[in-house]
Amino acid sequence: TMKVSEQGAVFIIGGNYVMLPRIATISYTTSYKDYLWKYSSNSEITGGYISNRRYRTLDEARDHCFRLRHCTGVQWINKQAYYLTRGTLTKDAKGKKYWFKSGRKQTVGGRIWSHYDHYKIKGDKVSGRRYSGIDEALIACGNDGKCFGVNQMGSSEFYLMKGSEIEHNRGSQAYVFGDSLDVYGDYSYNGLSGYQYIDWLDSVIYITEMKALTACSKDPKCSGVTKITDKKFRLNTGNRVNPSQG
Repeated sequence: TMKVSEQGAVFIIGGNYVMLPRIATISYTTSYKDYLWKYSSNSEITGGYISNRRYRTLDEARDHCFRLRHCTGVQWINKQAYYLTRGTLTKDAKGKKYWFKSGRKQTVGGRIWSHYDHYKIKGDKVSGRRYSGIDEALIACGNDGKCFGVNQMGSSEFYLMKGSEIEHNRGSQAYVFGDSLDVYGDYSYNGLSGYQYIDWLDSVIYITEMKALTACSKDPKCSGVTKITDKKFRLNTGNRVNPSQG
């Protein structure tokens, strides 16, 4: 669904760009050592550290974190060191930044998925159909606008799910789309796959993502951007969205 690099994040293909409130943080999702990591500036992961050990580099800290199941991420403090975290909640914290371990990366059907051990997606199933293989289930989910991810409840028992949250559930596994955030004109935008705004702001067609997002950030009535095709973007108003197959 998206391509990820250490330089930043690319919005989800076929998704929409929802404007969030003006904030002082920059957030995006990167990939490192088979995991997706959500970066956020001026923020911290609450809940304390795994130990008092300080790591000199980000890569050294993440190398240790991804080997520890109870490690939730890496916290950077005071331009000096990195620490491994154990908490799951975050809060604003000026001058700090974190890399939250978002799950193992898995690429199937041209899409990137986050894989969570001992978790399940909350909510209803897309249908009662049971899939016998993970690749088959993920490809089906990626082609269904109502599907948020896949729950694995046994060695050969996979279900497409509608929910938007995950919760701890020993023995099960959850597969969800990787998330992404980017910033244009001092606004952060969250890419959402499989949804379309209901209300257009105007009739202008933008041929690039950046032009549309920049225009949206300058108009107080703009609530987001819908990607219609690779070269067709429109501005939206309001917050009403509908599932879309596009």
